[in-house]
Amino acid sequence: MDLEFFVAAPADTPRATMRYGGKTLHIEEYQDLLQLRRAGDGAYYVAIFPRAAGTAAPAFASLDDGKIIKVSGEGWTDYALLAHEPVTAGGDDVAFAGTAGAVAARAAGVTLTLAASGEVRRGAYALSAPSAASLQITPRSAALLLPDGGAGGEFTVQLPDGWTLQAPPAGVTLTAEGPRSRIRVPAGIRRVVLGP
Repeated sequence: MDLEFFVAAPADTPRATMRYGGKTLHIEEYQDLLQLRRAGDGAYYVAIFPRAAGTAAPAFASLDDGKIIKVSGEGWTDYALLAHEPVTAGGDDVAFAGTAGAVAARAAGVTLTLAASGEVRRGAYALSAPSAASLQITPRSAALLLPDGGAGGEFTVQLPDGWTLQAPPAGVTLTAEGPRSRIRVPAGIRRVVLGP
């Protein structure tokens, strides 16, 4: 395996790399060291991407002054936000509000993820949540996923007009307000599905 490193922020600090290794017993093995330095205390925002040796490296970019990391390859694009304090950030066709979120765009659909309370959007789709949640969207359905059974709460999703709950678990309700819908989910529910 190879690892790709991308430093989104701060972008102007000193850094150095060093490689150690070689060929032993007919096996080539190397270890790379990345040294990041900054004066005083602080944090770096770094993406680490593993890939099989010999495969193409993804393209990296930072958006909105290093608040969002964008990683893309053939047929896919990921966006990530990670911050100490709640922030708002946007770029391309994505937007975040909160401390931790991600967007995974694939040919089969889009997944919006929040690791803590906040909001994440890509194009016409959005998820707002009081706790960790994800919304997996395909052309024919959307699944609201809550980790570990979830604590419940009110989640807001933005999907095509007219989408409704599909075989909802007991206690789950939906209130539609145009393309946005408020979904009330009792504690213990892990999955709620919507569709046309």
